Amino acid sequence: MPFPSLTEKKNEEDIQTISAKGLVGKDLKRIGFKNFVEFMDKKVENMFSAAIDPVLESLKNMKETTVTRQSELSTEFSNTDPSRVLNTTRDCGKTFAGAMDEIMRGTMDENDENMDMETELRNFHEHHQKAGSDHFMMLPSDDFSGLDDYLQYLRSCPFMPTFDEKLSGGAQFRRLLMEVEVFLRFSEVAADTKKKDVIQARGVSMTSLTWRDVVVKLLSAEAHVPLKERVQYVGERVTHFFESQKPVILQFMLSCKGSTGRFHSADLGPHGVMISSNPMMKHLIYECYDKVARRQLGNFMELFQNMLTSTFANPWTFLKGGTQQEQDAAAVGTKLSDPDTRIPEEIQHRSGMETILNKWLQNIPTESTQIDKAVDHVQKLVLKIYSLIRSQVCDQVELFTESFFKTPMLRQLGMDMSQIELTDDDKVKYKERRDKNVTESKGCEEALKEVSECIEQLENFKFSCQAASQFGL
Repeated sequence: MPFPSLTEKKNEEDIQTISAKGLVGKDLKRIGFKNFVEFMDKKVENMFSAAIDPVLESLKNMKETTVTRQSELSTEFSNTDPSRVLNTTRDCGKTFAGAMDEIMRGTMDENDENMDMETELRNFHEHHQKAGSDHFMMLPSDDFSGLDDYLQYLRSCPFMPTFDEKLSGGAQFRRLLMEVEVFLRFSEVAADTKKKDVIQARGVSMTSLTWRDVVVKLLSAEAHVPLKERVQYVGERVTHFFESQKPVILQFMLSCKGSTGRFHSADLGPHGVMISSNPMMKHLIYECYDKVARRQLGNFMELFQNMLTSTFANPWTFLKGGTQQEQDAAAVGTKLSDPDTRIPEEIQHRSGMETILNKWLQNIPTESTQIDKAVDHVQKLVLKIYSLIRSQVCDQVELFTESFFKTPMLRQLGMDMSQIELTDDDKVKYKERRDKNVTESKGCEEALKEVSECIEQLENFKFSCQAASQFGL
């Protein structure tokens, strides 16, 4: 017997059997396969209706995402018109440069690109190991067995409280300046100046050299190069920092999506979307950014090395200090605001430093029979003067970095972005991107149509279920 006929027959037998036992009325609605099917139909319908809200919510989110993407594609298609694509790329680049300025001022946003000091230094070392860099020192001193040892030292330092904090932008830059200053302070000159070195430095000439000239020659020969290598490390660290900020800048621009322009430029969000969705534009902007950073590294090293050259050529002038540091906090404000008091004191302090240096020189014996004692005095004097030069350079490394690198780069980046040029290959890739844009727009249009139909059907079904439940149908 076919299954439908069998179920109908058994359904009638069940009803007859229960009816014969005296069960009547509405209780019979619970007996038989037919009543069971009707009950399950309503039950499943009610359960599906109750669970349909998350599905509808997901479909509505999908529709909203598709509409947003379709709008972005439409904007991109319009902006990548061959007649205006170059101007669009330049405008996005200038906005990118402006966003970098915002990042360097400091933002409170947390993002995936933030990193702690350990990650930052490991990325830096890994980058230069892959590049095979050997033109600067990677560790501040031979006393450190490796990067792990140096990281452990920085982590335990009381002056590096943000070592494990994940930072980016201006806050990360301030921490970097602390690290490079520590790196520079490990610089030292060879402590084993030999008698031969001193004699050769003094030499034989028509006019005998003074011990002052000897000290200058020894400093230039033994101290200039080590400090120069450490300054190269500073430049490479700062350059790598700026190069690593590109994703941070782009993420900041995307976070400004929908901004009214009250606190930030209204172009940040739209231009960030265009850059992130257009690999060709991102490549051009990133390439220009890296080119500016590398060029600024060259300018930074040239200026810093010129300063070091002049310093070791005449360290006595460089060591003429300014206002003494041992001052009462209340007196500082008075002296800063009172030039009549401050200027004479600074002049006196500078002459005092020169007097001290001359006194050290006079303690060096000039007799040839006391050459061993002279070597000892020269060695101590070289170490003392180098420590003073190193302290001056370390105290001013923040000023040099700000003046020779950060400020010029922030000023120049926007100008370079406004001069981006497209090659023939770039134009071909833009055309390919434009064709792909058309295809993706059609796909979004079809997906939007299907999602809208699904939403409409589900909403109608939910409405009919609620109406049937309300009126007892």
